[in-house]
Amino acid sequence: MEETVKTPERRPYEIAPGIWRRDLPLAPGITVAVHVVRGPLGAVLVDTGSAGDHEAVLELLEAAGVRPRDVRVVLDTHKHHDHIGGNRQAKERTGALLAAPAGAVAWIEDHERHLREFAEHHPELLLPTAQERAELAATLDGEVAVELIAGEGFTLRLGDGIELRALALPGHVEDEIGLVERRSGALLIADAVPNVDWPLFHGHVEPAVLRATLARLRGLAHAARGPVSLAHRPVTDGAGLRETIAACEAFVDAVDEQLRAQLRAAGEQSCTLGQLWESACETFGRAREFRGLAMVDAHLRGLSADGLIARTAPDTYRWIAPRA
Repeated sequence: MEETVKTPERRPYEIAPGIWRRDLPLAPGITVAVHVVRGPLGAVLVDTGSAGDHEAVLELLEAAGVRPRDVRVVLDTHKHHDHIGGNRQAKERTGALLAAPAGAVAWIEDHERHLREFAEHHPELLLPTAQERAELAATLDGEVAVELIAGEGFTLRLGDGIELRALALPGHVEDEIGLVERRSGALLIADAVPNVDWPLFHGHVEPAVLRATLARLRGLAHAARGPVSLAHRPVTDGAGLRETIAACEAFVDAVDEQLRAQLRAAGEQSCTLGQLWESACETFGRAREFRGLAMVDAHLRGLSADGLIARTAPDTYRWIAPRA
């Protein structure tokens, strides 16, 4: 399966009976996967990629033997642009209902809010250029109303024992779902295990919640009896998922420790979010980018909630925990 994922054509391929995947180019060296799951009662399209991916999504349906009108539900796993960007075209071509987690609705239905809250959350520190904003906006093909809320336990039955059940997997974002297909045991996990080897921070907005999600996924990995498909990685199995989880947990811990060390070293002096973000980018060799800024901000809020640091001014922190 891994060799199939890496073919230059990025052709659709079947990962389990009735479950097809296609890897779409997102950035240099980075792809994002969309899936279609079919059964006698219809099909489900899981995520829609970006606005320019619609023809590739149609090719995925064709390879899976699914006519567009047989898609009953378009299911977004979470709110990020590379997973919802083709929603309007998918809706128009299939006539399917659109389902998404409750926390994704605002960004799916209001793209200006999506751009503002995703990329402009700390305008005093970082704003995209006009070109960068336009490029991000171009990945979204149009606002669409969410018709079904998909949270923990949300289930779609497609016949012959093919059944998709949603799992709540927050942390990367506040509200994200993964899917388990009952008959094959396949796990479809979008970004719930953030990538830690990109040139930018893939990011997470709730470190403590992410740790709980990773612990849950580790349990599922031990029991996995089918393929595990993560949106930005090759298809793997339970053992591979456990390795990916371990790397992510180590990275989350490393970010916490780097921030703690910098604040401890500052002593009575406060450090700003901007200083701490720039230091994290330098330490981990990542681009100074809005995802990383949101991630560092989230870690600082977590350290503050744990009583290790104090917020001394807006976006300014000081170490207060006893020194070991």
